[in-house]
Amino acid sequence: MPMKDPTASTGAIVRPSSIQPGAMFIGTFFNVECRPYRGPPRYHKDGEIQQAFSIVWQFELRDHTSLEPVIGNDGTVYSMWRFTSDATSEGSNARDILHAMAGRAVSNAEVSQLLAQDPDHMPTKLYGRSVLLIMANYTDKNGKPQVGIGQILALSQNDRARLQAHLQREKAQPAPQPVAAPQIATMGPSAPPAQQFTQDGTEVAPQPQLATAGATADGSADLPW
Repeated sequence: MPMKDPTASTGAIVRPSSIQPGAMFIGTFFNVECRPYRGPPRYHKDGEIQQAFSIVWQFELRDHTSLEPVIGNDGTVYSMWRFTSDATSEGSNARDILHAMAGRAVSNAEVSQLLAQDPDHMPTKLYGRSVLLIMANYTDKNGKPQVGIGQILALSQNDRARLQAHLQREKAQPAPQPVAAPQIATMGPSAPPAQQFTQDGTEVAPQPQLATAGATADGSADLPW
């Protein structure tokens, strides 16, 4: 196999230059995954492994000042991940993230209720919640310095109000009109008519459209917090 050209593009997503230690962003929670833990092994006193899985929390970034989305080199909204264990007890990293999304300290009973609403016991009902992300330095597994999420905090009332007003302005803006595809001459039958009939000429009743199940815009309509 030939060696790689160092000047060739790898297609990798490049971290935006605005992501620096101490920089603040508004992060919107949009996905959570469970993955096998790949860090250094940790054990309980009895020898049992302490952590078998990692929870990956994913946030889309907005600039804290302008509230505009942070765009990556691939043209999409840049996202960042935060890894925690699967523990949700008081004092765990995951619990701190839940506190930030709720805007206050949540109880064991509230966390239990939240997780029970998802078949996989994951906090998917919180999709759409926004938090304050503060960047910090860290060293990756290869010993290289990196910049990642250092703190996840609740948004202030002022930030929540600014974000809500900004989202409303975005929603009010007209959507870009799609570019019409060029007309290409074709042979053969045209597209079928909107109204369908059986072979004996009986009109076929239109099929009802099924509603798509899922959370509301902020992912928390049925939560008490």
